[in-house]
Amino acid sequence: MTPTPQAVSSTPALAGSELGGKAANLRILSDAGFPVPRFTTVPVSSFRAFMRDADLQETVRTLLSQLDFSRPEAVKTASQTVQGMITSRELPEPEPISRPPPGFWRRFFAVDG
Repeated sequence: MTPTPQAVSSTPALAGSELGGKAANLRILSDAGFPVPRFTTVPVSSFRAFMRDADLQETVRTLLSQLDFSRPEAVKTASQTVQGMITSRELPEPEPISRPPPGFWRRFFAVDG
């Protein structure tokens, strides 16, 4: 069974290996008491499943292996190419996300939930 990409609002409940780099760093900052904006993340396993099912893994890998990272314009062009490949694919229907109970976010952020 292939996991579907699913936005996850309760990021602190995710295991560290399921967070991408940016979300993991935001979680570390939040856990240390720093104020961070509310955010939503897609679990790494869902992103990888999407890339596999959309048949993009090898294409992106090949593009990156041929990229000259010392040329900013080439990096920009490759980034736009990858973004276009991803956004042109149809996403699977996401699983419903339930709304957290009142006050849930107060545990993590100084906001009204």
